[in-house]
Amino acid sequence: MSILLQSLKERGLSRSAYETALKDVKAQLTRQRTNAEATFEAKLRAELESELVKYRRAQLHMTHSIEKRLDEEDLNVLERQMDNRHAMLLRHHEATKEIELNQLKEIQTMRKRHQIIQHEAESTNQTEYTRRKTDDLRKRHAIQSRQQPRELKLKEAQIRKQFRQAVKTQTRQFKLYQTQLMQAAPKEEHKEIAMQLKEKQKHRIALLTSQYEYQIESMVHEKTGKLESWQEEEARLLNERLAKELDQLKEYQAKQRTQLENTIDKERTALEERIALRRAMLEQRFTEERDDMQKQREARSRAIAERHAAEERQLADACGNSSHTTAL
Repeated sequence: MSILLQSLKERGLSRSAYETALKDVKAQLTRQRTNAEATFEAKLRAELESELVKYRRAQLHMTHSIEKRLDEEDLNVLERQMDNRHAMLLRHHEATKEIELNQLKEIQTMRKRHQIIQHEAESTNQTEYTRRKTDDLRKRHAIQSRQQPRELKLKEAQIRKQFRQAVKTQTRQFKLYQTQLMQAAPKEEHKEIAMQLKEKQKHRIALLTSQYEYQIESMVHEKTGKLESWQEEEARLLNERLAKELDQLKEYQAKQRTQLENTIDKERTALEERIALRRAMLEQRFTEERDDMQKQREARSRAIAERHAAEERQLADACGNSSHTTAL
């Protein structure tokens, strides 16, 4: 300013020209100062706007980072809760499986024990029945054997009575025959005829006695043999029937044991299949929930990324408009 004033003074201008020139200089200086101040203000505003944009971007990035971290932590919490729930369900499944298997085992053991007791009782009853039937038959045979001598004596008495009747009849016949011969023969031959007839009668009576004794002996032998044979046959038939009943009982019990084992196997297989199906359904449920969790994670991540991108574009647009306004 002083230089310009000195320059004006040296030019030797008139007072009015000097004042006019001075006004022009002052006006120029004022414009220069105004332009300088405006330029400086624009620079400051641009720098401030730039710093503000950087700050807003930094704040936005920090907010986005925090949101991502919080969302990740929230998803991790949900996933841990899901894993804990899955682990609890698996423990419950295993506990239920153990209880069901133990209960089935106890029931099957009890049924086996009951069947064993039942079969032992049936076998004991069959043995007692066999012993009783055998004893009854033995006693009956003993009674029959004790009663047989009396029956044989009665039968022998009947035969001997028949023998005596036959002897009497034969004696009467010989007497009649002797009378007839005596009447037809001379008197001197009567003694000889009587002796011959007596001898002949003795022979016939001896023969008749031998026949009846043989008949008695044959009857005794036949009756005794028949009784023994009949008793042996009856004992054989009883033993065969009792042995057959015992075999049938054993066969029936073996069939019952086989049926029980088959039933036990079917029940165990059915329970194992139900347990396996329940485990498979749990695994399928776990897989579906994990897939849902992954989809939820991806969806939330995608939504956050889209929202952050929109916010960044919005910030960029706002900064661009602000810069344009500042430049104007």
